[in-house]
Amino acid sequence: MLARWQDFAGSGDLMRTLHLRRPGRFAGKASQQAPERLSALKSALRAGLESVVVSAAHRAAEEAASRWLNRPGAQDVLAAVPDSGRASDELLRRAGRTIGAWQDHIIELIRTEGVTKRSVARVISFDVESLSLILTIGLLGYGSPDARSGPGALPQRLVHALLGAESLRNIGVKARSDLRARIGLLFDDETARYVQALDGAGIPDEAAATRLYQATYNLEVAR
Repeated sequence: MLARWQDFAGSGDLMRTLHLRRPGRFAGKASQQAPERLSALKSALRAGLESVVVSAAHRAAEEAASRWLNRPGAQDVLAAVPDSGRASDELLRRAGRTIGAWQDHIIELIRTEGVTKRSVARVISFDVESLSLILTIGLLGYGSPDARSGPGALPQRLVHALLGAESLRNIGVKARSDLRARIGLLFDDETARYVQALDGAGIPDEAAATRLYQATYNLEVAR
């Protein structure tokens, strides 16, 4: 992913998507055609994030299966979970779509934050998709506020200049929160495989006692 970013930024394609406006009928035409390196960077970002999600799911599945095997009589319960030691095929299919939807969400965030209405937009034309990828690079740690040099400095400076500090902060918070929520839904559905196996074996999960206490308390309050 970092190699794709460096190729995109160093080739001149990055600056071609951020250029001074010129009066005339063809102003902004250069930004209408996304270079091949832009598509390659977007694919690399998606594949990289997808691999992180899938890897985390595999590790969690392995750990869950390992812990269950250390409990007496858990072998039969574990056998009820298909491929219990690895992430499910459904998660593998959904991970890519989830990350792709998040990338589209960032583009919408940039649009709805009113970036095109900023005064800078009067003199600089920029491709929204390119800007979203630059922002993503920053969100993933290559453009932290502490970066002063190296691959993280350029995306941070660009998004700060084009979006402004307040918009950058708002978009960053919303984008990170949205990504966590999307991945959380994937993992919640993945966890359901194990919860269903426990329910089928008549074994309550660790939160069952807390839920029972809360239900009893609510009943007493209602009375």
